[in-house]
Amino acid sequence: DLIFSFLIYVAFFFIFLQKISDERNQVLTLNVWVEQSWHDERIRWNPIEFGNISKLTVGKKYLWTPDIVLYNKSSFLPSKFQLFNLNFI
Repeated sequence: DLIFSFLIYVAFFFIFLQKISDERNQVLTLNVWVEQSWHDERIRWNPIEFGNISKLTVGKKYLWTPDIVLYNKSSFLPSKFQLFNLNFI
């Protein structure tokens, strides 16, 4: 097996939307928008060489995605959040 090393820069945006605090119970709830984007140079082709195909759909199990998980500090359990995958190439 060949192992290839490559560098991919991941942009990570964390946008604060709302803070709900319950001082009595010492609970702080945050609503945030988290966005990740990256450019993987390995997924590139010349459409002319492939029958002018310029777009394709690929199952996410075939694509690399960054291993980023948000944790709840009080319990160290993964946070509850909605995940929207916009799988496009």
